[in-house]
Amino acid sequence: MSIQYGLFDQSGVLLSKLDSVSSKNGEKSVLDILLGIVSETIKSYSIKGICVASSGVIDSEKGEVIYSGYTIPEYKGTQIKKTIETIFNLPCEVENDVNCTALGEYWKGSGKGSNSLVCLTIGTGIGGAIMLGGSIYHGKNYSAGEIGYMKVSNENIQDIASATSLIERVGQKKKVNLNGKEIFEAAKTGDEVSIEEIDYLLENLSVAIINIMYLLSPEKIIVAGGIINQKDYLYEKLLTKVAANIEDTFFNNSTIVFAENNKTANLLGALFHFKKLQNID
Repeated sequence: MSIQYGLFDQSGVLLSKLDSVSSKNGEKSVLDILLGIVSETIKSYSIKGICVASSGVIDSEKGEVIYSGYTIPEYKGTQIKKTIETIFNLPCEVENDVNCTALGEYWKGSGKGSNSLVCLTIGTGIGGAIMLGGSIYHGKNYSAGEIGYMKVSNENIQDIASATSLIERVGQKKKVNLNGKEIFEAAKTGDEVSIEEIDYLLENLSVAIINIMYLLSPEKIIVAGGIINQKDYLYEKLLTKVAANIEDTFFNNSTIVFAENNKTANLLGALFHFKKLQNID
């Protein structure tokens, strides 16, 4: 597990290089790592607030984790906002990481000016966020946008269209462990297994995107996450799949784009969220 962080001014300009802290084998909790980052940062900088983009379902008013899957055991119930504000006497706001990616792209990226958008992050799993009228749509219990659990062909979409699933399927067929970059390089040189499995990922992802179009018809659908490093290989193929699988061209009216700030979108979005809740222009 790795936590990325950076120092920004209120306009979203990065003031220090991005850095990260990792915890091997869960030896430290997410909160412990976060507290360590803040402790070290305030030794060198005078900061005005802490903006957190966290995995899990987040009660963004309380800044608390209210649901967490098996990937981060015992994370549910973590009171991030309350703990940070108590220890450091600094304002803190917390939002789900994919929601933050959507906010970051809405503020500074490919979603700028959109009245409605859906953001999908494709990586270890698949995350989702919905924005309507410039705000995150949280749903009844802050869980709106949990697209990874959407059923496609009776499977969770994140089990058949994530980077992790691609790596696992290629490994099973080729009997060798390749990372995502190596799989795409192999596909570009004509490796049939890699080509076939990337096509399978895109087929399933296109179905999920089409379902989003049917349900919400957003102005934009933003694809983010590690997979977009392969934009040149993927983008036109994804558009072709969507066009081929959708019921009618009438429904294919959402613009599909890739994130512009893939490495910093969630951090920018956490800042945007902080400014909004703290009434900072």
